[in-house]
Amino acid sequence: MSKTKHKLWLELLIVLTVTAAALALRLYRLDEIPTGLYEDEAANGVDALAVLDGARPLFFERNNGREPLFIYFQALLVRWLGATPYTLRLAAALAGSATIPAIYILARALFRSTSLPPVWLATWSALFLAFSYWHISLSRVGFRAITLPLLACLTFIFFWRAWPRLVRQEQLPWTDLLLCGLLLGLTLYTYTAARFIPVLLTGTLFLGLAFERQQKGVMRRGLLALAFIGFMATVVFAPLGLYFMTHLGNFLDRAGDISIFSPRWAPEGPVAAFGRSAVRTALMFVTLPDSNLRHNPAQRPLFDLLLAGWLLVGLAVVLVRGRNVAYLFCALWFGVLALPVLLTAEGLPHSLRAIGMVPAAILLIVLGIIWVGQRFPGRLALWAVWLPLPFFLFSAYTGVRDYFGAWNEPEKFHRAFMVDYARAGQRIGEHSSPADVWVLPLSPNYTLEEYSPAYHTLTFMIGGRALYTDVVAAEPLAATQLTAVTAQHRWVHLLQPSEAEQPSTAAFLSTDVKDIVPFLLEKQGRPVADQDALDIGIPYATYEVHPNTHYLFGGHPVSTSITFGESVELVQLDYGRTALDLSEPAAALVEHRAPAGHRLWALLRWQALTPIDYDLKVSLVLKDEAGHTAGQVDKLLVSDRYPVFRTWKPGERASIYPILPIEPGIPPGRYLLYAKVYEDQSGRVYTAQDETGQRLGSEALLGSVEITPGELATLMPGQPFNDPPQLAPDLALTGVDLPHATVALGDTLPVTLYWHALQKPAADYTVQLQLFSGAGEVIAEQRSRPGGNHYPTTQWRAGETLRNWMDLPLAPTTPAGNYELAVSLITGDEESELFLLGPIEVRARVRQFDPPSLAQSLTASFGQQVDLLGINSPVEMVVAPGEELLLTLAWQVQDAPIVPLLVRFVHLLGEDGRPLAQQDGVPCAGECPAASWVADEVLVDPVMLTLPPDLSAGDYRLVTGWYDPATVVRLEARDEQGNRLSDDVVELPVRVVVR
Repeated sequence: MSKTKHKLWLELLIVLTVTAAALALRLYRLDEIPTGLYEDEAANGVDALAVLDGARPLFFERNNGREPLFIYFQALLVRWLGATPYTLRLAAALAGSATIPAIYILARALFRSTSLPPVWLATWSALFLAFSYWHISLSRVGFRAITLPLLACLTFIFFWRAWPRLVRQEQLPWTDLLLCGLLLGLTLYTYTAARFIPVLLTGTLFLGLAFERQQKGVMRRGLLALAFIGFMATVVFAPLGLYFMTHLGNFLDRAGDISIFSPRWAPEGPVAAFGRSAVRTALMFVTLPDSNLRHNPAQRPLFDLLLAGWLLVGLAVVLVRGRNVAYLFCALWFGVLALPVLLTAEGLPHSLRAIGMVPAAILLIVLGIIWVGQRFPGRLALWAVWLPLPFFLFSAYTGVRDYFGAWNEPEKFHRAFMVDYARAGQRIGEHSSPADVWVLPLSPNYTLEEYSPAYHTLTFMIGGRALYTDVVAAEPLAATQLTAVTAQHRWVHLLQPSEAEQPSTAAFLSTDVKDIVPFLLEKQGRPVADQDALDIGIPYATYEVHPNTHYLFGGHPVSTSITFGESVELVQLDYGRTALDLSEPAAALVEHRAPAGHRLWALLRWQALTPIDYDLKVSLVLKDEAGHTAGQVDKLLVSDRYPVFRTWKPGERASIYPILPIEPGIPPGRYLLYAKVYEDQSGRVYTAQDETGQRLGSEALLGSVEITPGELATLMPGQPFNDPPQLAPDLALTGVDLPHATVALGDTLPVTLYWHALQKPAADYTVQLQLFSGAGEVIAEQRSRPGGNHYPTTQWRAGETLRNWMDLPLAPTTPAGNYELAVSLITGDEESELFLLGPIEVRARVRQFDPPSLAQSLTASFGQQVDLLGINSPVEMVVAPGEELLLTLAWQVQDAPIVPLLVRFVHLLGEDGRPLAQQDGVPCAGECPAASWVADEVLVDPVMLTLPPDLSAGDYRLVTGWYDPATVVRLEARDEQGNRLSDDVVELPVRVVVR
């Protein structure tokens, strides 16, 4: 074997060995690391499957648009190996590994006419790239960008093979130029940043021609070569180029959206944004990691400090040897392929967009090390080719250690690689039946405005083994889509990724803020208990539906006009019951009649009266005629464009879609449906008023519902009895709800009894609830029928359990002390034995009948129930914004109040008369409810107002008054002469000065 052949075989062995090592690093545990499957990788997989189904796009428009070369390669592997995350990433690993021999051959061709040893430089370049942390990281994720360094190296291999003959007076190397042009055109099918490769090639050619311009005819030959390369590249690029000409948005939009010219990402302007991008990109190599875990799992700079230093040395060598075109090419490559990062303002620093710089950075590092080594004195220069070894060993060790070591904490990658969704898709595909359909709600505010449909991870992992689709959570589109996707399916599984403990970064896309899709499914379907649900890793709800359901939002809407707090107006109301039978027509669901334990639906349409930039909530409450709550649901009341636009504009309409569960075991009869509006953060309740301006109180009556006996259900009392007392032959008491064992004077003791029919009762029973003293004296008593006035016990079914709400009022004069609560049943003239429910403590408070000493006396009367005696406060109070105002009021009760609860308010008023701070509550810091008052009692009432921190300096006044919280109607306020006061308030003789 000749010496030349021996060297060639040795080189081949070196290249194969380094490539094998690179491939091993890129394949090691690739089925485990990375875990999960990120959305962008999955989007490639979905398109690869479409290719196998016959699609042949020139540009894949999904997921912001992608060039096709890598996806077609993935499709080929998927055909051979199956649709798995491993297969998608294998394409990247193979492309990354193929770049190793490519950079070797490129370095060999590039430096063969220089003073540097090309074989050594090529070998070290291949080694550094094979073990590069940067390149390993991006070779193990299924992103198309990894093909750019490979195709760029291949393109420039043939460029630099052609270059020596191009500048000498020889025949043009047509074959090399042909292959260079074909590969240049193919490079444009790899990644968006490849659009700068033609710029790099053209700039290199003109730079080289400028250095060789003394050569006869070199300029003509160079231009001819450039024209031929450009022609061949154009031929290859023509199909994609023609596509871009007819779809210009796909060529420009994504790049424009994230560029330094985008107001969204660069509000400071393009010049400042470019400077910021340049600084962050430069630091990416040394101290500032790319924060994206998919690009940079170890969260470290791209190079260690030693390699970063050699990169700077390499750039300095280019400046020293400025007229060497091979050296300048490396620097030019590094600079031109930095432009895809420098011209963007989003996600900086961004090592993925900078992937085209990888080969140039490696060449510059090796160039710098060997160039410096050759300048060592004497015989040391002969060892220059080995100078890269310690730096390579250190870089390889730290790079491999950092990459694989990062995965020792796999939980931190769950969101970055959508691990839960990948597992969910796998389990859905494995365990679903033809009767199942999996639905993902999509927010219309994101999906329809700026985002493409998300969760390709689920689509790819399910892989056609189950029906999976999305439904836009908007009216009326959701109903139309649900009707279509649930046809011929019995079970609908509604995915709720935003409810996960660690939602993915894309979870906001599936946030159905108003629960529109659950509303439709629960209105016309049946929710299924989740105790036997398949654990797929992300939350979901299951509904049983009729396969041919035609979904509708409303039924018989009624126009109304109820305003709340002068902020929002209820303009339309519709309600009914949810389906009892899945085959029921939609028309049956509008009746205002439902069994206990079932559900009501409501559709409430609202209009903003003022700009609202805070969150409101609506509480929909079902009550019996005595005010006991039989069901409640609270829903967010915000603009339909929420949360993209948080301000609800005046005149803009919005809807809410509550499903109200009815408590099981409630007595049949007529119940009332109320709505209450309050601020979510502060809890402030808005006063309702009708279209005539009449105040309705804190709750507005919307309508009534007839409750019928429900299915036999097992109820769980707060205090169940292990051995339920049988107070009648056919009726047993199974438990009691007694929320308070201590009660104040004048209060009402709420008690809920649970009665169970052992068999169909033969008699109509009455319940007697009594409070006994230690001496056996009855202190308080109440009687009621256990099933209410509309459902006597003779109509009860065997096995039925009902709640029996009772309210035991205590007189204000009840002596303080300990009592026993007991219950019995009465039928006709007979009374059962007493059953003791438990001890009750009646708590007393110290009553005062003599007026206290007051700094300022006042005389005013409120509703002929309570008088204002005066105030303990200086005439002038000087305070700062955010501080507290402290004062004490004194009141005297005229007579026992008509209503059991009154609220005293003190307001700090501005010049326009609007409250700027207020304190509303029960007097005596909550210790003196109106139900406990006795005639002539004096109430000493401390008041504390917290001033707003942004309150303007100036003079303010204080007013006080009373209102009934049930109606929010103020008690009439009259002065000493009996004249009614404006707004039914008394102005206090205090000047508040804010400084």
